[in-house]
Amino acid sequence: MTTKHTATPWRAEPDSEPSDFYGAIYEGTTSLTPLALVEQGPNAKANADFIVWAVNNHDALLEALERLLSLVGDGCDYVEGDWPDVCPGDPPLIDGPCHFCQAQAAIAKAEGR
Repeated sequence: MTTKHTATPWRAEPDSEPSDFYGAIYEGTTSLTPLALVEQGPNAKANADFIVWAVNNHDALLEALERLLSLVGDGCDYVEGDWPDVCPGDPPLIDGPCHFCQAQAAIAKAEGR
């Protein structure tokens, strides 16, 4: 069974009173129940904003990358889950893993594979 995450958009709000936390991350625009707390620290606001940005843009970025790869076709002879250290193209597309293999690996990570 797969558990789905809380629907987006998420938002970050600072605490209204001094505490050990910068604030919390909430669902949508009206929810008052926090999904996560962000500890105080020099990067607290930036960390909270980054989490919200990443969550709110995850699906769109993943879809865009998948659509771009669909235009490329097979790209190279990668084996899913075993991306090569060097582009296997003939001639190699770049020195190191090809962009196609890097994109496939990023999609796999984003999907939890």
